[in-house]
Amino acid sequence: MRKLFAISSRLLCIICITFFSVHDLRADNQNDLWSDLINVLSAKQVNASLEKSLLNKYHVSLNQAGGFIEINNCFFTQNQFPVLMNSSEEWPPAMGGTSYLLKDPTYGRIILLCTQIDAVPIVQETVIDRVIFQSKLWDVFDPLFFDGLDPTNNDGVNGYRRQKLLYYIASVMRHVAVPEQMLHPYEVSTSARELVFGMADLKNVSEFYNMDFPFVHDAVNHFRRMSHLYLYDPKVNFPQLSQNDIQDYLEYKRTLHIGSIAAFEEDAIAITPNLELVPTAIPDLVRSYRISGNNTNRQINFALFRLKLGANALTPDAFQELPGTLESWEAINLPNTPGHLQPGFRVPIYVSCIQCHGPGVVRGFNPRGNFFDPTLIRFTNKPETFSADRNIDYKVMSAECKVLGNLWQLNSDPTTILKSSQSRTFTKAPTVSLLVGEFNNTEWIFVFLSILIGGCMYSRYFKKKTSYLINLF
Repeated sequence: MRKLFAISSRLLCIICITFFSVHDLRADNQNDLWSDLINVLSAKQVNASLEKSLLNKYHVSLNQAGGFIEINNCFFTQNQFPVLMNSSEEWPPAMGGTSYLLKDPTYGRIILLCTQIDAVPIVQETVIDRVIFQSKLWDVFDPLFFDGLDPTNNDGVNGYRRQKLLYYIASVMRHVAVPEQMLHPYEVSTSARELVFGMADLKNVSEFYNMDFPFVHDAVNHFRRMSHLYLYDPKVNFPQLSQNDIQDYLEYKRTLHIGSIAAFEEDAIAITPNLELVPTAIPDLVRSYRISGNNTNRQINFALFRLKLGANALTPDAFQELPGTLESWEAINLPNTPGHLQPGFRVPIYVSCIQCHGPGVVRGFNPRGNFFDPTLIRFTNKPETFSADRNIDYKVMSAECKVLGNLWQLNSDPTTILKSSQSRTFTKAPTVSLLVGEFNNTEWIFVFLSILIGGCMYSRYFKKKTSYLINLF
């Protein structure tokens, strides 16, 4: 009996060492799984008219263009050509429609990646990576839910698949959620402003916000983020402007001077494991422009920045500038993503930006500049929390947030997930056993084979070859 115990103990040790080695190997590849999932969620092909400067890039000849359409002094091909959107887009591709996520092989790949990510414990991933990754998944969850509100999009196979994707995406969002106490060091940061303005001018930078309306970008993002608009003008002290001066800016009678800089920072709102929405200073995206030249020849230089993968701290070095060859969409309403009834006109991203901000106007809340009460405009040199509180108040009472809260706490059949969306606020999630959830199909096969092999070895060798097995181990 003692010999049997020795054999069993050694066999169990080998199984455990091998099993946890597999987990360690997969933990090292966690970031790869995250990147793969975002890439799959973002890979969307649309047909679009191309701006003339993009013809060589897409290998389109003038004859193939079929003539040109003039829109806002840009010339677009009459014919449309396939454009593959990806994770580097300014606006998440899912915001223009999510039907592409329900098709094979994309659908199966998403389920597989979500399952693999959920099976790997969070060990080495940084707080910044976790918040940004969760935010990107949220960018898909909301449009997926909204599209399902249309009965024609939510019947039969598509309805089942949409609900199942909502379930799996919510599960991964919960898996990577950061506890509130770990978010405290990321509640305030000037890193993005240091990147755009430099430390020398940072003390003269003012934030522009509205006590009445949220930013257009916040509304388009359904308040998943918080936008901050920062301005620097070498000839203007914004907090000291009179109401008449502010009115002139809002009506575009005044523009920013040469040497001015503007930065539009979209910070992530994190969802904690306890279903609390916490504002952070972790930027999802930073847009900026600088005005150079002279009054007769103004040059507007645009730039976009995102945080690097693996960033441990919010510093200017943690950002990377997106390539100048990045593309966007023109001649449509925000978000600049074709789909549904919106046409696709593909342009270099600076062309899209310059249509709204080219003259150096102060925009943000309404592209047409219509404000009901200009006295509610504010400029401040101090951090403001009003915008974050407003966005979270909007979001936490929304239908999509209530459904996400239910999925967060769900531990049942994913096909029934939309039948109990009655809660009005986020509440603390119940404790759920992760014993089975930590194993995927491959690992269960491995455990089964290990037990089977151990049983065979016991039945075959116990009586006659016990001493051999002891020596072998």
